[in-house]
Amino acid sequence: MYSSDFKEKHNIFIWSLLIIFFILFLIVVQDYIVSIVLAFVFSILLYPFKNRLSDKLGGRDSLASTIIVLVFLLCFIMPSILILDQILSQAMEISDTVIPVLEKQVENTNINGTKELPHWFPFRDKLMPYSTQITEKITELIGNASSIFVKAVGSLTQGTFLFFINFFIMLYAIYFFLIDGKKMLNKIPDYLPIKKSEVDLIVNEVKTISRATLKGAFLISIIQGTLVGIGFWFVGISGSVFWGSVAAFVSLIPSVGAGLIYVPAGLYLILNGHNASGFSLLIWGFGIVSSVDNVLRPYLVGKDMKIPEILILVSTLGGITMFGLAGIVLGPVITGLTIALLKIYKKTS
Repeated sequence: MYSSDFKEKHNIFIWSLLIIFFILFLIVVQDYIVSIVLAFVFSILLYPFKNRLSDKLGGRDSLASTIIVLVFLLCFIMPSILILDQILSQAMEISDTVIPVLEKQVENTNINGTKELPHWFPFRDKLMPYSTQITEKITELIGNASSIFVKAVGSLTQGTFLFFINFFIMLYAIYFFLIDGKKMLNKIPDYLPIKKSEVDLIVNEVKTISRATLKGAFLISIIQGTLVGIGFWFVGISGSVFWGSVAAFVSLIPSVGAGLIYVPAGLYLILNGHNASGFSLLIWGFGIVSSVDNVLRPYLVGKDMKIPEILILVSTLGGITMFGLAGIVLGPVITGLTIALLKIYKKTS
């Protein structure tokens, strides 16, 4: 028999080693944590489909999981990669053409060598005495935006190798979680001081928030971005795929959303004499694009969204800041996990 003093020291020693090696483990896998977490989220959403397919295949889980991963790859990932390629090519084109044109328009000078504001500039007559200072600041902002944009595109291309590694790990992890994920969840109470019902609560919260995010914010933003891209293509604005992707991103902001992209574009066309194109784009934006959210969100999300939209907004934007595009899913999921843990605390306190 071990003494109580030995047991206490033994527990402290084991816990110390566990914390040290867990930190080392996180350092080793830090580049792949996001891929694994995304795989966990996607596997939770795909699990019911895997079960149905497995039943039809006579209980062959491995074959069902393989088919689900391949379908997920062909229907979701591959189109995303192709679209991303178009976005990057158009983004570089815009960086090389549109930004210099804007700089040239802003840097107009009159006969005395004084910088003038463009004719379309709001309150131009009243601001003319300050035209030099204003044009210098605008030129500086455009230059900074161009620099940030080029760096962002460059970082995407430089990270191609790491992207494909993470991509492969995510797919393999989805396959692994589809086969053994439920067994792993059932074993958690054996190693951690948490009840099976509490694990189920956390998993259900992840499933609910992920489904609501993908069906709501993510799918609606894709639809709105696509519609904005179609509008830009119809009126002859170059880089329609790129601007559509930007509109999809900003559509995460409620009420305003994609209007941040199509309204300035429409007004710019009108101010430059293209009245038919400008008004067409604004009518398309207000009449079709902005109505998508109000029409589709109740149908797509339904009762899934159980947390306030303001939390979804800030967690999505914060997630994008921290994790990149993966933050569209991970941000709300982290918020959902926090709410689930609060529910567990309330029940046990």
